[in-house]
Amino acid sequence: AKDGVVAVIGGYRSDCSIASAKVLSTNRVPQISYGSTSPRLSDKTRFKYFFRTSASDKHQAKALSALFRNYRWPEVGTISTADSYGWDLVDTFK
Repeated sequence: AKDGVVAVIGGYRSDCSIASAKVLSTNRVPQISYGSTSPRLSDKTRFKYFFRTSASDKHQAKALSALFRNYRWPEVGTISTADSYGWDLVDTFK
């Protein structure tokens, strides 16, 4: 963007990053998040200009699954926040 915003740092939360990425990508403005972990943000067809410095929740869910298998726990309940972080983590964990 000539004489305008060349990049955006943030947001911290995935739901904020998803919302802002839709606007920023339309204008081809790169966005770098330091805390957004939603696996949805890994979809480069939807979020071409989104980058992050933290790993996706997909990796956290894989680690939890490995832990549960290691202890041979046949069933595990989940409690999550009612936002994109909680929903994505539970969906990935399934």
